[in-house]
Amino acid sequence: MKITRVETIPVDIPFKTAYDYATEQIGGLPAISIIIKIHTDEGITGLGEGNPFHYYKESPETVIANIDKYFAPLVLIGADPFSVDEIMFRMDGLIADQSSSKNAIVTALYDIMGKVLGVPICKLIGGYINKTIPVAQAIPFGTPEEVANVALAWTVKGTSALKIKIGRPSGGQEDLKALELIREAVGPDVSLRVDANESYSFKVGVLREMEKFGLDLIEQPAPRYNFARMRMIAEALDTPILADQSIICMHDAMQVIQNDAADVLMVKNYKVGGFARAKQLLGLLEVANKANYLEGGAETGIGTAASLHLMGSTAKVDYWGTLNGPLLRSDDLLKEPLTFENGCFEVPCKPGLGIELDEEKLDLWRAY
Repeated sequence: MKITRVETIPVDIPFKTAYDYATEQIGGLPAISIIIKIHTDEGITGLGEGNPFHYYKESPETVIANIDKYFAPLVLIGADPFSVDEIMFRMDGLIADQSSSKNAIVTALYDIMGKVLGVPICKLIGGYINKTIPVAQAIPFGTPEEVANVALAWTVKGTSALKIKIGRPSGGQEDLKALELIREAVGPDVSLRVDANESYSFKVGVLREMEKFGLDLIEQPAPRYNFARMRMIAEALDTPILADQSIICMHDAMQVIQNDAADVLMVKNYKVGGFARAKQLLGLLEVANKANYLEGGAETGIGTAASLHLMGSTAKVDYWGTLNGPLLRSDDLLKEPLTFENGCFEVPCKPGLGIELDEEKLDLWRAY
């Protein structure tokens, strides 16, 4: 079997906002993803999704350029789709990092392999271990009253863990008030985490006050590469510190571990380059005695299915993270939506990604 052609298709399915979700309305925020199709000479096509963020040094334009100008003609065309390690090695030799582009390709390769062998991807990367995945949901900025209402709306739908954005320009006291109202709204049994997105370097006292609301995690309080500050905050607090922006590649993860800059490290397919790298990172964390936090992004059902296969095939999961793309978009690209009930997604069990692309939806939402 050989790869014959690679397509990159930008799509823009608008997001609902969290507030729209709470009221069942549709928002209009842009959300461009890159869907890829890898075609083979045996008529089997693999699907993947690039979910680029400028924040992580990628954009829709760079994903398309990486694949169309470099990876497809110089690595993929003529290659055996089962030769994932060789393909990864050659892509790394052409372009460093750019994990979202590589993740899209790796996902599509595994989709092909699963379809050829007649098994879901999770069975190729560890087993069909976790059949349902409990996912956290992110609570964005808003007034304390607004975010408390959004938090309650998620928990009514079965969500048992919430990740609350902090770092309001008005200061830490409004963040504290938001957290207080959320805890009052959802009760004592819902897991609460806060995500500072690098904005809390000098607010350790506020973080200490937040701990009284029973936090599970504090995510990225200091700038991504200020490992000394991250370590100082971790030592000053009782709540575990989670590193997210600090990790854009495997080398970054090594730096976090060597500097003891966090207790828990984020693992996302699209941040490290696909299934194989994610599994390597999980193994590294186990050896380093660091906890893992498995999370997806705001992808369509294609990328979300890939994240579900990683989560479904991992025996030791310390924290289940957010995974809300299909729930927050106004539409999806699948003929049958992923199953979401009582705060949990089901891991698809059909061959490959276990999903079927709706070509009409793909044409409808094509960005350009």
